Amino acid sequence: MSAKTDPGPTTAEVLNGGIQNLDAVLWDGSIEPITLRMLPVRDYEAFARALENEPRMAEILCGKPEGWGDTLRPDSLGRIVTEGERINADFFVPWFQRRAERMERLVPGSVVRQAGGSPSPSSSPRSAYVPA
Repeated sequence: MSAKTDPGPTTAEVLNGGIQNLDAVLWDGSIEPITLRMLPVRDYEAFARALENEPRMAEILCGKPEGWGDTLRPDSLGRIVTEGERINADFFVPWFQRRAERMERLVPGSVVRQAGGSPSPSSSPRSAYVPA
């Protein structure tokens, strides 16, 4: 989700709160018009938890119930997720970075561990919240 390589939302998308009347193509070939939302901040936590689950990401982006993303054809799912990332990146990425920095201050090395890496003890800064 790179705001540097992908243009962010257009002025119309911001004013409309997302992309209106986008076609979602379901496995059975039917087409469902959807609104691809610019997420409210209260949905960022759920979206962050769904980053490795594209069907769930699509459900959150479109305000649909769990399981709906599994009914999408792969090309439609990809388009929804790609466009959803584009229109939300300018706002979601800074929020996610603040969250990661906050977690790193609270529990040094935690962000690296969550990403599957292993921090070196000498390179992990001491938490600003834990006394020396």
